Amino acid sequence: MLRAASAGAILFTALGLAVASWIASVNVLGTSDRFVLGALAALVSIVIGAGVAMGAHVLGKIVALLLKQTSANQGKPGQAVADVLALLSALMIAALGARVGVMVTHEPSLVRIGCGLAALGSFLVGRAFFGRYRRALAAATRPAIVAASFALVTLIHGGSAFYQGRKIGRELKEGQAQFVDALKGQSVSDRKTLFIGVDGLSWEIAQAMVARDELPTLSRLMVEGAAGPLHSISPMQSPLIWNSMVTGVEPSKHGVTRFVAYRLAGVSQPLIHDISLRPAARGAGSGPRPRAKRGTPNSLLNRLLDAIRGTGLLRLEPISSQNCRRPRLWDIVEGAGGQAASIAWWASWPPDQSDALVISDAFYYDAYQNPQNPKDDSIASNSRFHTVHPSSRFEEFDRLRVSASDISDYEIRQFMDVSDAEIARMRSLQEQHGRTAGFLAASYAIETEFLFMMAQDKTVFNLTRHLLSNDPDLDFIAAYLRGVDIVSHGALEYGTPLDVEPRAGKYADVVRRYYQFTDELLAQLIAEAGPEVNVIIASDHGFAVTPDGYAMHAPEGVIFALGEAIKAGSEVRDADIYDVFSTLMALSGLAIPEDARGEVRRDIVKDEILADYSNRKVASYGLARGSSTEHQLDSREAVERLRALGYIE
Repeated sequence: MLRAASAGAILFTALGLAVASWIASVNVLGTSDRFVLGALAALVSIVIGAGVAMGAHVLGKIVALLLKQTSANQGKPGQAVADVLALLSALMIAALGARVGVMVTHEPSLVRIGCGLAALGSFLVGRAFFGRYRRALAAATRPAIVAASFALVTLIHGGSAFYQGRKIGRELKEGQAQFVDALKGQSVSDRKTLFIGVDGLSWEIAQAMVARDELPTLSRLMVEGAAGPLHSISPMQSPLIWNSMVTGVEPSKHGVTRFVAYRLAGVSQPLIHDISLRPAARGAGSGPRPRAKRGTPNSLLNRLLDAIRGTGLLRLEPISSQNCRRPRLWDIVEGAGGQAASIAWWASWPPDQSDALVISDAFYYDAYQNPQNPKDDSIASNSRFHTVHPSSRFEEFDRLRVSASDISDYEIRQFMDVSDAEIARMRSLQEQHGRTAGFLAASYAIETEFLFMMAQDKTVFNLTRHLLSNDPDLDFIAAYLRGVDIVSHGALEYGTPLDVEPRAGKYADVVRRYYQFTDELLAQLIAEAGPEVNVIIASDHGFAVTPDGYAMHAPEGVIFALGEAIKAGSEVRDADIYDVFSTLMALSGLAIPEDARGEVRRDIVKDEILADYSNRKVASYGLARGSSTEHQLDSREAVERLRALGYIE
């Protein structure tokens, strides 16, 4: 029975296998990796097909027995019911199989088609055990037929992998050539731009605090520059949105679609995840990804993946630059002959083959591989030349790091009312990198994450100020501050700046005071930049507190602008995150690609600048060159911090 079902499944899933192989080959850039992932797709297809066949047969058999049907009375109505239920069961099992299949694809619909064909074939296999088609199945299970089936599957898979592997190589070369062609004849304007991303900065909270004169920098920007809410997308997840802001396209096109990715041992390209993307409904909220209920498909899949990870064949790691398929703003500026830098941007490790100065998002984690002596740590010493590009500047930037131990007790008490014992506990938990049970409590997230995030924001501040002071030729700098988001997740439920009456408690004032701390950092960076630099400040989303006190993402972030090219006192309305890219491109004097989702904000940029700005567009800036590095960081700390905040299970 098992031999017959397996052989039948192979026969009926050949087409589905070809589809899965084609997808894996088309979407994997590595020359050797496409064969590894193609083989994985083949294995997944065969396993799914066999599983569906057996599942359909077993369930159909049970239904037939329940309905007291035998091969002698197959024509009665009861058998029709059994057939329908068997087919539905096959489709359900195929759907679960497709959930695994989409991990190696960018086109999950095609995988589902393949699994649907497997379901139909397995249904026919199951029906054969009730008497119909038994002779045909017996013939199909002869050794010669089974061998021919395997040969056919191998031929289809190998041929499609070879053909599509060559095709993706041509498309990659054409996409990179398109990047060069799009920049011909373009040059960066004399205007310099500083783009500061502040994760989680809420328009509603900022307005309330400005009204109380608690945020002098943002208050100044509202008067002397342009300001307004910035609408987000759903799901409101940081890696997706921040990369949309610097590529101008939706996550499904730029490829950064999750917080984490899985990577097979020995394969340089990460596996791809499916994700549903849509505009965020106004008034809707989204917090960290809810933990799957026990027994749901997502939960079962995660358990399966965890089991595979336990064997060492699969790694879970933060999303990386290898997932980003589109050139980012700093790549485009450099390609047009300018000079650009990015600091701590999501998915910027490993730095790609751009000429831009990149201090990647792994730079800060590198210092935590061995807090006592990071330069002697084998991983840190191996990776230190790959967290910064060019690597020759690593030592220069390394001196600007601020560690959690550098945050004094006095500074901690500026944000929260805690005792010496509680501060000692925070420091102890920080030294453990947060790898302790109890992450579901918001206060615990504050204890484990506050020191780390404050130190990281201070490091980004130091690096940005250093570049502004020491690299005056930079035309564009993008810097990312994450602390507001983290403290909002951990402390907003204990007290919000929107409270009419101040609340009591040691964490009640953390969010308000961190907004003020961030406002001070922004003031110093604006002063360091000087009046000749146009400053754009944006956030990916805001925050709201549910009636039951849970802090969650809200779709209205912020956008502030100040500078010689910015309209003074302008109220920005109906802007969304895609407009940030187009507006920054206009400030740099570069053509907006036709595949960009946003538009230049005329309520931000002065009319005379727009009059001088050529509205010439290019079709697209093509594909990013990608990273060629094969070095890997120990990403456990970064993953555990995402887990601590509830973003992953």
